[in-house]
Amino acid sequence: MKAFRLTLALLLLAATIALIERVMVPRVRCNLAKGEVNRIVRRFHRIGDEYQRINMARKNLAKCDACLSVFPEDYQLHLLRAANLRILGRPDEAVRSFEHALALTERPEIYAQIGEVEIERGNVEAARRALLRAATFNIMFVETVDDPLKTEIYSAVYDRNERLLAAKRRQTQANQ
Repeated sequence: MKAFRLTLALLLLAATIALIERVMVPRVRCNLAKGEVNRIVRRFHRIGDEYQRINMARKNLAKCDACLSVFPEDYQLHLLRAANLRILGRPDEAVRSFEHALALTERPEIYAQIGEVEIERGNVEAARRALLRAATFNIMFVETVDDPLKTEIYSAVYDRNERLLAAKRRQTQANQ
């Protein structure tokens, strides 16, 4: 009976270790990689050597892709992937990664990033749409854009806000 209990305990321990190895270790590794990639991306503007920046972006992209193969629902990995694609001069792929992140969560900074990439690509209409969406969440996202696009987006957001306030006033008056 003692041997049976010992065997059962060892099997349970082995199953627990296998479960931890299969479920928890990849998540921890990817979270560590995500933190490292994020720190590097935030330092990109301070790295003067283009060759070093491109090499770091390639390594970061490989880490993001490896983690996305395990955790495709992690929108932050998609954002980091897109940021590195921008450094590598691959704006089309960057926009697709940003759009994939948007499919997972709608955040204004993603729209703002898409707007910046579209400006770099010379696609003003797509930039206008993306920045307008970002500005409806938070008007401060328009601060990174130059005039005349900045003024146009401010006007559109303020006009939209006035229309919403007028509709709310009409609704309140109708309810009274």
